[in-house]
This record gives sequence, C-alpha cells and structure tokens, in this order.
Amino acid sequence: MRPAREAEYTDYIQGRLPSLRRVAYLLCQDWQRADDLVQTAITRLYTHWGRARNAASIDAYARTILIRTFLAERRSAWSRRVTLFSAYPDLPAAADADPDTRLDVRAALASLP
Repeated sequence: MRPAREAEYTDYIQGRLPSLRRVAYLLCQDWQRADDLVQTAITRLYTHWGRARNAASIDAYARTILIRTFLAERRSAWSRRVTLFSAYPDLPAAADADPDTRLDVRAALASLP
C-alpha cells in the first residue's frame, strides 16, 4: 500500500477504534473477544482499504466487516465445541477444618524449600 493510503488508514483506525470496540462488545459481550474481533476486522479492512475508502460510508463498511467476522466465528466448529464463561462456577464452601490440622498443614508448608 502506498504511504499516503497507509496514513489514511491509520488515521481512520485511530479515530474509530473505540467505537468499533464498543460494537464488537455489544455483539459478543466479552471485552477480550471483542478485541480479537476488532483485530481481525481491521486486518480485513486493511486488505480492502482501496475499496473501502471509495465506499459511500467507510464506517458502515467497517461495521459490516466486523459483523461478518463475528458471524463467521459463530458458525465455526470451534465456537460450537468450546463455551467460555466469564465467571467461575459457584463451588460449595469447604467444610471448616480442624484448627490443629490447619496448623500442621501450615507448618509442613513452611518447611518446604
């Protein structure tokens, strides 16, 4: 890509990155996954920048790429096999151990190198 086009692309991304992140978060409800979606989308936008900069609305073009990236990821086999949770499942509380046993365990741990 020519330096002038690359500068245009960089300026566009720097200005629109927060709004693209918000849209991605609204789609997937996870900030880390949203960052991954945005990274993939802006990489695709970079490869199609010549076409995107001539579009009627670059913002609409970028959001379309972002949404299509999200949908493609949702259709993949990996997405159907793996389910990520943002919080740990509730585990039952451990029964109160004997205070003498607790002291013995602490002493044993303290003696480890």
